[in-house]
Amino acid sequence: MDLTKRHFDQIGEFVQENLSNWAQKLSLVSNDQTFQRQTLVLETELKHQREMMQENFRQVDKRFEQVDKRFELVDKRFEEMTSNFNIRFENSREDFKSMFNFMKWQTGLGFAMVMGIYIKLFIG
Repeated sequence: MDLTKRHFDQIGEFVQENLSNWAQKLSLVSNDQTFQRQTLVLETELKHQREMMQENFRQVDKRFEQVDKRFELVDKRFEEMTSNFNIRFENSREDFKSMFNFMKWQTGLGFAMVMGIYIKLFIG
């Protein structure tokens, strides 16, 4: 649950309105000076807790920023790998084309030689 300044102000007002009654019921306050001291201690502790919570929220925000940076690095690495894969695929495709062209020429030459021998032996 996110607590805002308004929530803390409402809590403070509620405590201020009811603290003297609570203290009198429990016989904790013998005079106004003691009550003022205890109220000051309570307010100081509440302020300290609020500051600690704000610092923790800042640290959480920093951590999220670090995680975001790591995801950006992972995305960048993935893009590099995809780019490298595409380049390797294109190179393999070119190699396959060259090999296929060589096989066509080799087959054509072999057929021409067989036909030449056939013509020489049987026709000529």
